[in-house]
Amino acid sequence: MAARLPEWTVSRIDERTASWTGELRPYNTTYSVRLELNVPPVIEYRSLVYLQPLVEVVAPRLRRLPGNPEGSLPHVYWSHPRTSRPGPFLCVFDPDAREWTLSDPLSTTTVPYTLHWLQSYEGWLATGRWLGLGRHPGQERTGEPDYKRERGPGTDPSRHSLDRGSSLATPSATLAV
Repeated sequence: MAARLPEWTVSRIDERTASWTGELRPYNTTYSVRLELNVPPVIEYRSLVYLQPLVEVVAPRLRRLPGNPEGSLPHVYWSHPRTSRPGPFLCVFDPDAREWTLSDPLSTTTVPYTLHWLQSYEGWLATGRWLGLGRHPGQERTGEPDYKRERGPGTDPSRHSLDRGSSLATPSATLAV
């Protein structure tokens, strides 16, 4: 993270958990985002939801659209098995599609996927429709292809079929530094 996003600050929470805080600006709004990663002491069976980084928007507070058919705030977890803090936590990975592993760098997966989530969120606020990739938590998987990777976990990040770090880093969607 430090090499790719030196502006982000890191904090050690305990011997196995760290958090990074930085800013992302998909279109019109700059968001302060917090990523928290916990590395388990041994390889043990845990759900991928448990292992994946917690992603939170610290500021500004995410707006809800009550009565929206996709939910008042789609693609979030309101609670998480790893923390007693209340959500929302962003759903940036589909755990059933195995879009993330502990060996994936946060700077080339979690941060660009969070930027994509924020782009989808701003579009949803404007249109009332979630046009981003993925599925809502709890929604049944429909068999769509794994759109984020060409190959399995641990492959070279430059081989991603949708390298969000580069394809989204356009004048209208950039990492705010």
